[in-house]
This record gives sequence, C-alpha cells and structure tokens, in this order.
Amino acid sequence: MTTSTALVCGGGGLPGLAWKIGYLHGAAESGLHLDDSDLTVGTSAGAVAAVLSRTPTALAGAYARYTDPQNLPFEASPSSSTPAGDRLRTMIERTGLHVWPDENLLVTVNSETRADRRVLTSHDGVDLATALSASCAVPWIWPSVTLPDGDICSDAGVLSATHVDLAEDARRVLVLRPVPNLQGDIPEERSVLARALVIDPAESLPDADHEDPRPAAALTGHRQAVDQAEHLRRYLNS
Repeated sequence: MTTSTALVCGGGGLPGLAWKIGYLHGAAESGLHLDDSDLTVGTSAGAVAAVLSRTPTALAGAYARYTDPQNLPFEASPSSSTPAGDRLRTMIERTGLHVWPDENLLVTVNSETRADRRVLTSHDGVDLATALSASCAVPWIWPSVTLPDGDICSDAGVLSATHVDLAEDARRVLVLRPVPNLQGDIPEERSVLARALVIDPAESLPDADHEDPRPAAALTGHRQAVDQAEHLRRYLNS
C-alpha cells in the first residue's frame, strides 16, 4: 500500500534521542505536526522518539523534561545487572506512555533467535515498554529482551541505523539520523535514501563525559528544526 509521508527516526543513544525530541518539538512549534505521518519507523533510541512523534502532548512533555536539568527523566543504569523492571520503567518514563499510540508505528528489533530483523507493531501482542526495551537493548550494555513468544531480541541498530527501507512505499520520507550507518552503505536502503529528506545534526552533539548531554542536545535539535522549518515544509508539501 502506498503511503504519502513516512517519518523514520534512527538510533543515536541518549544524545541522539534528546536531539530528535528537540527537533520534533521545534517542528511542531513551527506548525509542522508529524504525528499525522502515514507511517513512523523507529530504531533503538529512535523508537522512543517515534512513539513520542505520534503523541503531541507526550512529545511536549518530554521536551520540557529533557531541557530541564532538574527534571530529567529517570534513566536506569545501563548494565547487565539492571533489573528488568527498571528497564521497563525507563522506557515508560521516556515516553510517558503505556500503550501503543496507533497501528502506524513500526519498532525494529534484532531477532537473535531468527538471526534477522523483526518489526513490531501494535498487533504483535508485545506491550510498548517491552518493545522499546528490546529495540534499545544495545549489545554488551543492556541485556537482550525475551518477547512473549520466546523470541530473544536486541537493538536493531546493529543491522542499520534507520531501517529506512521499511518506508519504501512512501512518497515522501523524512529521516532523522543522529548517527550514520556503522555498517556503511546498505544496498536495500539506497533507493529510499535517494529521494528522502535526511536530517543530520547541524552541529556535533554533546557527549556524556562531564555532564548529562540531554538538555544541550534537545536545545540543539529544537534550534535546528526552527531554522529548517521552511525547507521541511516545502518537502512535506511536495
């Protein structure tokens, strides 16, 4: 089925997530509401941003939290010893949501059981927090997540930063890409990327060496979206 507009949110860790939250909120404040995209694809931390993009009130709340150093959302310690309950709490607090926003959201995971990509939707019998936990389960940092059907899954960013090929049927594809593919060029993605509007951070995102990088990254994304609003509007209306 051909869709008009797809939003693809790539991975990028906590700084990348904050940048995407800032960018999406800046776009919304500029009158570009991406919650009505026909399809939204999220990978790794981008899965969290994808969820927020479909729920404007949750997105606004996340931006307010991510830009306030005194009110940053909870983050479980990224280690194999972090209890599963804390990992789920992390995902719920990142979004403020407990249920899938709608059926047009695709969350990518790496199925270790099948040795292949798996795409989760609201129809798969996997609750949202578990799906996000699996998508964000970076190897050697967070343990893999076992889905209700027994499939063991982890971060699909090891396969592709964006999985933009899932949007091949869309006429317009907006890609928020904080980091490039570690795998280099992926043949299956070439044709979509050739006609997509790919947004990379306009400036280097802060790292976590000395302080929490999220407030600065969110502000950077917001500023960039406002600056690019007219360019983005022309593309989405094309």
